[in-house]
Amino acid sequence: MTNDVILAFPGKYGSMGPQMPLSLIYLGAALLKAGYKPKLLDMRAESYENLSLGNVKLVGISCITGPSINYSLNFARYVREQDRDVPIVWGGVHPSCQPEQTIKNDYVDIVVRGEGEITIVELMSALENGNSLDKVRGITYKDNAGKIKTNPDREFLNMDTLPFDLPYDLLNLDKYPLFKHGNIDIQTSRGCPYRCGYCFNKHFNKQRYRFKSAKLVADEVEHVVDKYHIKHVSFIDDEFFLGIARQEAMCREIIARGIDIEWNAIVRVDTFMRYDEQLCKLIVKSGLRELSFGVETASPRLLKMVGKDIQLDTVLSAAKKATSLNLKSGYLFMCGLPTETMEDLHMSMDFVDKIRAVNATAKFLFAIYTPYPGTQLYDMLLKEKEFGYTPPQRLEDWGNYDFIHYQAPWISKKYYSFLTNLATVSRFALWTFPEWAAVFPYNIAHALFSGLAKTRWNHRFFKFPIEAIAAKKWRDRKSF
Repeated sequence: MTNDVILAFPGKYGSMGPQMPLSLIYLGAALLKAGYKPKLLDMRAESYENLSLGNVKLVGISCITGPSINYSLNFARYVREQDRDVPIVWGGVHPSCQPEQTIKNDYVDIVVRGEGEITIVELMSALENGNSLDKVRGITYKDNAGKIKTNPDREFLNMDTLPFDLPYDLLNLDKYPLFKHGNIDIQTSRGCPYRCGYCFNKHFNKQRYRFKSAKLVADEVEHVVDKYHIKHVSFIDDEFFLGIARQEAMCREIIARGIDIEWNAIVRVDTFMRYDEQLCKLIVKSGLRELSFGVETASPRLLKMVGKDIQLDTVLSAAKKATSLNLKSGYLFMCGLPTETMEDLHMSMDFVDKIRAVNATAKFLFAIYTPYPGTQLYDMLLKEKEFGYTPPQRLEDWGNYDFIHYQAPWISKKYYSFLTNLATVSRFALWTFPEWAAVFPYNIAHALFSGLAKTRWNHRFFKFPIEAIAAKKWRDRKSF
């Protein structure tokens, strides 16, 4: 089949355990429906070194902040070498949050801001027919004279117009270990109405929450179970449990259709506590097995600063409730937030132990805070000069932004060392490792590091971390 559009997802070729790029699959579905022939290129699973552009009319790249940008730029250079004239379109969270800066790069012709399903089809139509791009909403672009233009935002789409039978087969499905073992990601909503200061949602989705109907969700789950023999679904919504009536209707649909599935989702602790016991039992009956809670910090002062709008007592109540329902649960924390003190950090560590006391099987993870464009905390850091934060000034500089181990200018070298050790220790001591960790020789290393990390956690001793050194070497060799 001759392709007329290539959509690329950046990353390091050969990365271990990539997840399917759902954003590309949605765009591919929209193009197929409009009569186009898309090729989906996941750079982590497929090399582009011998890729022929042929008669491609558009090359699209979806990327996020960090190393993803470097891989995107390398691919864009390759495309430009193959064809000087084919338009290179960038989309995704980072270009959407930094469109003016992104479009200035020589390897970017058009930026799609926000949702791309409608925009990509209109772009293809305009390019195919030689029409001006000035009527295509939601884009920032360079005209024929090189002048940068910004069209009005595109309105949000109706989630029920999205297909439930997504074209996963546009990808080489054998390259995705989770999928091969019967696991798949499904998105049932977009956006979030809350105001968390570290999250891009307020900018990207304008604090709007939109969702698919209960019937459409059940149709999608039933479809992937029947066609791909899926056993476990991860609902990757930013907040899956908003809308009690929809949630109840969805679970009743799954049960009534006899769909045999297990699933997990992300939920706020205050949202979870709004569900009564009877409804919770119904949800568990439909297949719920695990929940993830974002706690971020146990410092009341920092909770207020980041706009989390939850109470610590509610977190403990949610932990007890998850235990009573026999659900697995994970709790996510941040460290290195602006103005954070060691006292704040010890509040979080001590609070982890309080959760463990009421939920013995719970897992926990600490991640170092990274400022992202399009978030309120990022804007605060730019405004308040005492933090010493200067963001990258060019797209290519964002590619070197280490979003896993970010060293903020407001953090001393000694404190940063403590945080990196804490993050690594928490991963080994308090989190669950993937299936490959059970395979020789990784199982031996994991057992050794895990036991050592648990001792470190219990004694709050994080110096001389051989785990951190080993984990960094592994990350540098295998990820992205």
